[in-house]
Amino acid sequence: MYLVRLVRASVVLAGIMVCSGVSAQQNIDNQLKEIQLGANSFTLADPIPPWVESTTIPDVNKPQPIVIRLADTQYLVGQVPAVYVRRATFINDAASLTAVGRFSISFAPEYEHVQLHSIHIHRADGLLDRTTASNIRFLQREQDLEQGVYSGRVTASILISDLRVGDTLDVSYSIYGQNPVFSGKYTGIAGWDQSYPTLFRRVVLNHPVERKVDWRMVGDRPSQPIVPKETVRDGIRKIAFEEHFMPETVSEANVFSDFFAFRFLQFSEFSSWSEVANWASGLFQTQASSSDELQLVLRKIRALSSDEERVTAALEFVQSEIRYFSVSLGESSHRPAPPDVVLQRRYGDCKDKSFLLISLLRELGIQSKPVLLQIGRRTGLDKTLPSAQFFDHAIVQVTLNGKALFLDPARLGQHGHLDRMGQAHEGSQILVVAPETLELSTISTPNIMDIIGDEIQERATLSKLGDEGQLETKRTVRGTTAERLRVLLEQTSRDQVLKRIGDAMERRYPGAKLVGEPEVHDDRAENIFSISATYKVPKLAIERDGTWVVYFLPENML
Repeated sequence: MYLVRLVRASVVLAGIMVCSGVSAQQNIDNQLKEIQLGANSFTLADPIPPWVESTTIPDVNKPQPIVIRLADTQYLVGQVPAVYVRRATFINDAASLTAVGRFSISFAPEYEHVQLHSIHIHRADGLLDRTTASNIRFLQREQDLEQGVYSGRVTASILISDLRVGDTLDVSYSIYGQNPVFSGKYTGIAGWDQSYPTLFRRVVLNHPVERKVDWRMVGDRPSQPIVPKETVRDGIRKIAFEEHFMPETVSEANVFSDFFAFRFLQFSEFSSWSEVANWASGLFQTQASSSDELQLVLRKIRALSSDEERVTAALEFVQSEIRYFSVSLGESSHRPAPPDVVLQRRYGDCKDKSFLLISLLRELGIQSKPVLLQIGRRTGLDKTLPSAQFFDHAIVQVTLNGKALFLDPARLGQHGHLDRMGQAHEGSQILVVAPETLELSTISTPNIMDIIGDEIQERATLSKLGDEGQLETKRTVRGTTAERLRVLLEQTSRDQVLKRIGDAMERRYPGAKLVGEPEVHDDRAENIFSISATYKVPKLAIERDGTWVVYFLPENML
């Protein structure tokens, strides 16, 4: 489940709640597909809305290949929310024409419509109108389809003709609509820092004075604070943020995941994390199921001798019997499908699978709650306003014998004792979806050091230095690593396993040969997985300047 993926240069639209799960299909044709839209989904040459405040494009005086002369984003909070985007980009280099000469607008036709106001080219000899002459194609990209995610979003791909070095491409459009799943609560994100030098960056928020919309500039790079200008007229509060002469912001590799390298403005009508939790609670409400299939599953689980075994069985059923696939159209972007539906179709995404697990546990009298978190960013949510924008994954909190356990129904390879299962989200900030939730909390597993580990043992035997030697290896892993290897082994043929294990030592010792069959030991109850193998290695010891050397590569520490 995902709410938003984050932050493009000029505008970010509400995303969907899916999760990164196991691929549901392989070899799917994921190429762009041109589609036809309804008459009112995308319109051309509409006048600029009266609530938009116009501005002048600054003169360009920078020699860089691409310069953003104006990046203007304006929001209207109303019964039908709207965002207006204007971007004027100067091209000073022939190689940059390709990057600038095609731009895209992504939207969800189910609840959004686009007005493309104008496409203008500023050239030395005048202003050229390309609004109706540009090539516009509507493409259903579904870039995550092979990961089991179908969002239904459409990309308007617009190709500009006759664009030349020295031109300024000036584009303006508006997007109207909001996913109804938010029940009218307004949230928004505007990227502030840009990937190119920017002469003028402006973001304007317009909202009725009776609606309290908070704002926050989020970012971890040292920077001067942006002080907005605020005015009120005819019951509308206008908050304008501006910055001139911004250098390009360069992304850096290997930074911590909770580091916000690019500043962005966040808007939220949620007043607290408690309010976000209450909103999410409404998504996970359904009547008790009476379907025969669900009752059959419950009868088998009830027959087990303890609550821990019942929780384990329910989790294993949802993980293994319900394949991962997300159809996240309209409200289903955030609202999970009813458990009976998920059980009938035998697929769902993380929120669907979590809701099914919770429903099973409720029928068994075991306390459980939905939990929202963000994949890939364990911390940093506390730097943002309370909002539903950043959560992109759902799991389940189970209370058993007074202890809170966090279970992920979208994972595979988990069996045995609950307190030995891998914790892929350890240390993540989470929002527990419950009436008593007031703030964010953090997943902290008391025995985490007992359920993680990756150990390599090697025994080398040489009858004579310089001759062929024998190398016995054993790798033992616990926790999430054990679960990943367990799934990998189930999905890999015997020949592939032998080749992978054999090639692993060949890279280290050229000419090394696997002797016999590797020995696999899988302790599912304790979640410990080990592979042992024996190799014949020519020249296991090598003479270097009168010293005999045996190389050891600790792969588990790379």
